[in-house]
Amino acid sequence: MIFSSRNPALLLMVLLFCLSSCAQRPGWHKPVEEKKVEPAKTATAIPRADPSYLHQLEKRSMLGSSVEMARIVSGSNLGWRATPSASGSHTMLEYADSWLALNPSMLVVDSRSTTLEYMGTSRFWGAVREAGVKGVYLAPTGASGRMWATNGTDDGTREDVVSYTFAPEVGDDDRYFRMMRRFIDEHALLGSDLVPAATGLGPDFFLAARNVREYPGAYCLVDVPQELWNHLPPVESEWKGASLTPAQVAALSKEGILPEALVGNPTHQGGWAATAAITGVDAMARRWVYRYHGTPAYAVLNWEDPSRAANRILSGSAVRQVGMLGQSLVGMKFDAFHGLEVAPDATRSLSFSGLGPAASAAQTMGREINRYGGWSWLRNADLTLDGMRRFLQADVDFVTDNALSPAVEHALLSGNATFLRYMGAELVKSGIDARRLVHTMPAEYGVSYTLPTLQARAADGDETAKNLLAQVTQEYRASAGRQAGMPVKNNVLYTTGAGLAAMGLGQQADASSSSKDIEQGHFLLVLFKAMQPGVIMLGGQDLVGSMPLNPATMGNSEIPWDISFSSRGSYSLTTVSSFASSGQSIARTTTAYGPADEQGFKKGAFISKIGELLKARTGSGVAKGRLVAYPETKTPGVAVAITEIAPGRFMVTAANFSRQGVTESVDVGKLGLSAGNVSSLVGNGSVNRDGNRVVFSLGPWEGKAVIMGAGASK
Repeated sequence: MIFSSRNPALLLMVLLFCLSSCAQRPGWHKPVEEKKVEPAKTATAIPRADPSYLHQLEKRSMLGSSVEMARIVSGSNLGWRATPSASGSHTMLEYADSWLALNPSMLVVDSRSTTLEYMGTSRFWGAVREAGVKGVYLAPTGASGRMWATNGTDDGTREDVVSYTFAPEVGDDDRYFRMMRRFIDEHALLGSDLVPAATGLGPDFFLAARNVREYPGAYCLVDVPQELWNHLPPVESEWKGASLTPAQVAALSKEGILPEALVGNPTHQGGWAATAAITGVDAMARRWVYRYHGTPAYAVLNWEDPSRAANRILSGSAVRQVGMLGQSLVGMKFDAFHGLEVAPDATRSLSFSGLGPAASAAQTMGREINRYGGWSWLRNADLTLDGMRRFLQADVDFVTDNALSPAVEHALLSGNATFLRYMGAELVKSGIDARRLVHTMPAEYGVSYTLPTLQARAADGDETAKNLLAQVTQEYRASAGRQAGMPVKNNVLYTTGAGLAAMGLGQQADASSSSKDIEQGHFLLVLFKAMQPGVIMLGGQDLVGSMPLNPATMGNSEIPWDISFSSRGSYSLTTVSSFASSGQSIARTTTAYGPADEQGFKKGAFISKIGELLKARTGSGVAKGRLVAYPETKTPGVAVAITEIAPGRFMVTAANFSRQGVTESVDVGKLGLSAGNVSSLVGNGSVNRDGNRVVFSLGPWEGKAVIMGAGASK
């Protein structure tokens, strides 16, 4: 074992030992299990603020629990075990450079098991070992706002978190620690999400609306005087928020209740919603307006409120996840904070640099996560290259790759790698340390076509960016035009990795497409992303080849169909009994490759090829390498990445995203490199050396990675 303050296995054991004594402190108790608490029934139209009910809510609230979390750290040495800066980001790559992301809401397990129990089984670990991943990222795991029946929403993600405790279908603390013993035995890391910037409507929100102490400061809540209630929309039920129309927002802005304009980031959706009349703890009835993200079921925390209630909620989450649960990688979802500040004038300012409180929140929480020995990851934010750099400078360890990943996905869909070569070259010029990027795969969030870097540069008058934006948009629409019922919403293509490959073939995105052709395109997608510096984050959907859903599969569901459900079908990672269910009611999807354990009996199975690829990735050291160049190519469908993996040694990865065979040569001498010896590492096709030129011969949808320079052999 390596005795380092950033050694997750050692940290877990030390912290569990410390916490066993912390548990004896007065006032400390095991977090209570979440239960639905019914409001007190009264004869009045508006339920009164019953003291016993409020007491139960506080016991179940995150803000209330954060007090107990703070007591664990305050006055102890737990906050002094590691540096708060992101200087040790690259060390995580020594432990786990490849991860598997699982959403419990989509993972089908035996009906008698919870997700955490399943993750301790031999079947699960057989799949993990076969795939070659070193870490598992399980999210979301917190109790959902659905259990409080505030909105009855179910979008397949269960990210409307309302509690630090696990959702019932995920498990409980006892099952978690039994599972963690298996992780330690397997020398694997575990990660999960911090409480997001927009929570569900649960105990904290209920207490805020009741005007209990500092709880209103936790959310972006504004009390509307009763004489202005005529400007608010009608609400179906007490706790189901209703969106305000632009006219209603304008009317309240004119009265000085709401700001005239916010500094908006055009890639993020938000608005204002109104509650019904709620009787507070002071016996006064209030109607509130609150900021929401996506839908009124997601209320935005107020990071900059002087009560610091939101800060305490997020801090409590960090203490629990890293300090108590021993999680190594903690994801931060702060999209809802972007642009959340008053614009300098009455004109709504649309700016891709409008990060608002997100930068402050990311820096504060990134430093806290680091202090406890974990690593922070800024997730799911459509950032420009400049935005990515700014977050990395703010003590965030890793950010989602919004430069290369969407461009690789577009190359597979369109057969044209021009956008990919542009983004790769711009990433090199930006000075961003590519080791701190997380390369994700298409999953429940689909493929983003917001294209923030191109949009921002085109808006600034950059002709190259403007022309490329038009080209990518045209190619995207052309691909959509040849598909029946293309799952597109708000510039997001909701599909999976296997589904994207099917779309690239011009076929319907279902298992009726040739599985071998789908597998070939899907593998190319993984290969090119895996051979980049940083973290590769595969999804469970990738291992089994999940295909997108279509409306017909939801015919008997009580949930109204939404296009965003297309990439959220439930699946079995390994074979389960016939009495199996996922933690949500979204339909089962078809899979191109089948459960991971069944693939193990097939020669050349997809999961086996992924395992060989990731083994080669780790062995080469490319994850810790320095991205050097994305040279121009003579063939539009080909992209080449060059990474320095050691002094004098380089990896050259070439991918042909077109449907025709090609020969492509790379003159590394022009880049100031010497070809030296060239040895094949992974992938199909052939490679030859001609002086300082490396010549690739690649078939349709083929990719190949080679190592050149000192120490390489022909």
